[in-house]
Amino acid sequence: MIEVEKFRKMLISAGFEKTYLIEEQPNCIVYMGIYRNKEVIIALFKGISSFYAKIVPVTLILPSHWHCHYIKYLPVGWYVFSNSIDDLVKRLSEKVSKIIELKVFY
Repeated sequence: MIEVEKFRKMLISAGFEKTYLIEEQPNCIVYMGIYRNKEVIIALFKGISSFYAKIVPVTLILPSHWHCHYIKYLPVGWYVFSNSIDDLVKRLSEKVSKIIELKVFY
């Protein structure tokens, strides 16, 4: 799995204003990030041969459910897939930007 602090710094360099570690497991890390003043939950998962992340606006998930096992099966949110962490972070910031344009934040 990727280092927690390294991934956090990559998110910051990709445009996130702040990120907070919520949970760390062997194949999953959950962050709460702020991107353009909008709060999102980001769950990073390590698959068999690639990485993927799920993005959920904070307004759509209760804080008591900010955990790997719950976010993975939550019926709302958007996924990003990639074979490299660098590409995943790039795609993640692009996807969050598009989600903000959808105006799903309250």
